[in-house]
Amino acid sequence: MPKLIQNDSNFQAFSDNIGKDLDFILKKHRFPIKWYHYISMILICGSMWIMTILITISPKRPFYISWLIFALCGGFTILSLWRTIQSMRFLKLKTGKSQLENIRLLESFLSFNQFVVYRHSDYQNVFMIGSRQLASWDNMQELLFFIAIDDLILLNSHFINNSIFKLRLLPPLHVQSMRGQLVRFINDFELSGTNIQHR
Repeated sequence: MPKLIQNDSNFQAFSDNIGKDLDFILKKHRFPIKWYHYISMILICGSMWIMTILITISPKRPFYISWLIFALCGGFTILSLWRTIQSMRFLKLKTGKSQLENIRLLESFLSFNQFVVYRHSDYQNVFMIGSRQLASWDNMQELLFFIAIDDLILLNSHFINNSIFKLRLLPPLHVQSMRGQLVRFINDFELSGTNIQHR
């Protein structure tokens, strides 16, 4: 069995939130859109376009420079919105196994890698691990979580302990590499010898 975290308030609070949204997540394979997602989008779009307008209306600036700045800010806005939307979607690993088999698979994977794991008592198919502190000046962490269901393992990540980054402005840092590790583990160690599909 993987090492378990006991009574961690950050993990407890976030797993409670996942539990509230679990039916939606299992149906749509993404987080529901909430008020703070709208705020992040408004802040991104508003700040970018206000800055763009202030820069481009300068009478001393050549016309082509203004349009270049306009295009760069527009591209950055689109990229930021796309990143925010993508961060809400779960990565999916298709295993072809039952929920119970996927739970045991995750237990073996997390134990093999000696990860310290948090599991909520009410949601035993949800596993969470936290990254190290991302910066010396802040206690922000990336929280990675796995949800075992029939036929699939879902993966996503979330930043905790920083109200700004809770708006999902940062891209996930570890979830892609963790998916790769899980794929290799299943392909190398599963007795069935059936390779999983990942997308």
